[in-house]
Amino acid sequence: MRRRHVSRFLRQSTPPLEKSQLIQLSPSGTLEFCGSAKEVIRVVLKLTNISSTTVAFKIKTTTPDHYYVKTCIGLIDPENSADISIGLNPGCSVVKDKFLVMCTAVMDDLKQSELSAFWRSRKRNSIEEHKLSCRVVMDTGPGILSSKTNLPANSTSSNSQSVVQGKVDALVQENRQLSTKLEQLLVRQERLFFVLFVLLLVAIGGIFELWKWDPWRTH
Repeated sequence: MRRRHVSRFLRQSTPPLEKSQLIQLSPSGTLEFCGSAKEVIRVVLKLTNISSTTVAFKIKTTTPDHYYVKTCIGLIDPENSADISIGLNPGCSVVKDKFLVMCTAVMDDLKQSELSAFWRSRKRNSIEEHKLSCRVVMDTGPGILSSKTNLPANSTSSNSQSVVQGKVDALVQENRQLSTKLEQLLVRQERLFFVLFVLLLVAIGGIFELWKWDPWRTH
């Protein structure tokens, strides 16, 4: 009974990690991806070691198929920083995507090749965590930006329906203009055929009159 009490006391006396005790993130809170949906959109996440010891970090995401993360695991020396390139793959939405940046203090002699095994052995209470949401601003045309963020599904659906309805209205208007031009061309064509028909009749009549009054014609 006494041993169990001592163990509980030791667990309670371990101070929790304070926010930003080891690293600072820039940007913090939200990763904003700006660009076209037809290409990879990249953003740089900067991790700065604000502690006096070497820090190991590891980056995870809820949807790894959507992203390419360059340097998702590594070491940062005291008062140094690491730039992490994160790319959003073409055609991927980020409605509920999240990133988790984990870090912990390590000994100076820890090598990069040992990090994978190191992270497997770490306990959760020794890890500092930073959570990031995702937001994407897609370029849909010259001077027009449409924002997709952590919105409810019905809001995203309404935005999509509005965009589709706008395109349909534009196509209907263009179709009406084309129909009007076609009708004008048909009217002009009919007038041209009428003029040609009249000219043909006049020409035939002229030829007939010349034949009728030809002095060399044998009666």
